[in-house]
Amino acid sequence: MVYRKAKPKGTLLSEFKEHVTKSISPIQFVDEVLIPMANVYEEISDASYAGDEYAELVNENLKWLNRLEFQDWIPPALAFCVRWRNRTEPMARFFADLERLAYFQLLTKGGINERIERFSRLTRSIENDEQIFETSSPLQLSPTEQFAMFEVLSGPIYETLYARARSAVILRLDSLLSGGGATYDYQTITVEHVLPQSPAEGSEWERWFPDSETRLLQVHTLGNLVLLTRKKNSAASNYEFARKKDAYFTRGGVSPFVLTTQVLQQAIWTPEIVRSRQDQLLAKLEHHWRLQDRQSAIVEREALAAYEGDKTWRDDVREGLRRLGGRAPLLEIYKEVEAVRRAAGRSIPRTIDAVVRRTLEENSSDSDSYRSGRDIFSMPTGRGAGVWALRDGPVT
Repeated sequence: MVYRKAKPKGTLLSEFKEHVTKSISPIQFVDEVLIPMANVYEEISDASYAGDEYAELVNENLKWLNRLEFQDWIPPALAFCVRWRNRTEPMARFFADLERLAYFQLLTKGGINERIERFSRLTRSIENDEQIFETSSPLQLSPTEQFAMFEVLSGPIYETLYARARSAVILRLDSLLSGGGATYDYQTITVEHVLPQSPAEGSEWERWFPDSETRLLQVHTLGNLVLLTRKKNSAASNYEFARKKDAYFTRGGVSPFVLTTQVLQQAIWTPEIVRSRQDQLLAKLEHHWRLQDRQSAIVEREALAAYEGDKTWRDDVREGLRRLGGRAPLLEIYKEVEAVRRAAGRSIPRTIDAVVRRTLEENSSDSDSYRSGRDIFSMPTGRGAGVWALRDGPVT
């Protein structure tokens, strides 16, 4: 797929002749393609990349990429590694982003053709030496893609994903909670509910969750799920909480999973506890996969309408940055621009954050969205850092 960059349509031999040996001599192919790629393929498949300080991070990402049931991410990984293998910092950044993209495909259930096309575009981008860490790259997630990924994570994930996919996601979450030191070499790992799917009448579960609608909303979410090293037991799943913890969630009173240990520390299990845990677990995944810039397609359209219909945004954003000393993180800029517009009696749409970002990007040559107009703003600490400044420097 490094050469084909599409779903194969013929036999392996015919595809190989058409897309590989047709454009390169046999000696060149062996020396310049086969041997280098075989070496990096071994490191990729074994998660055994050797390098300086970032090697451990690269191998951690590779470990979780290798847990996926599809392998369409491997061609761009090979293409990147044969070019950048000796640069550990770009390697770490690339594989963190590749894991994010691959799990986006897993969570949003991208079709095989769509998935192959996205990873093929990424392979071409690498081969063409394009800036793959820029927001417009096929390696990166757009705000609406981030929104779609977060929506799946925040919803009834047990129902939404099939068994293998949800196990991969929840194991990844557990590893993040453990700080990356956990191992998962168990013959059986299953995902189970704390609040049962069908609690018995008159049980403590019904007392703790008297509202059936709340039960239905929470039962399949991350906040109500744990990991076990045994097969599911439908009878044990309906045990009362204390018995369930002792007889089903543990072996010898302990669990190897941080997610499960969290639950063992609780004396009761209520909607408030599930909600709080859900928020904490979502925050962990949001931070790891960098979903903070998510934006629904509807809100994005509203932001565009607000921006295009009001020509005062550029001046207001510039004034907000001036008041902040000429340089500030996005969160502070949002608040200051809102204050500027409120004082001037101008509209403050619910999409103000998106409008401010658009204003900054379209008036900065540091951004891919620059419209070749006034070059007012800059990214003093680089792209993706979330810090903006006035191009002319700090205000005194």
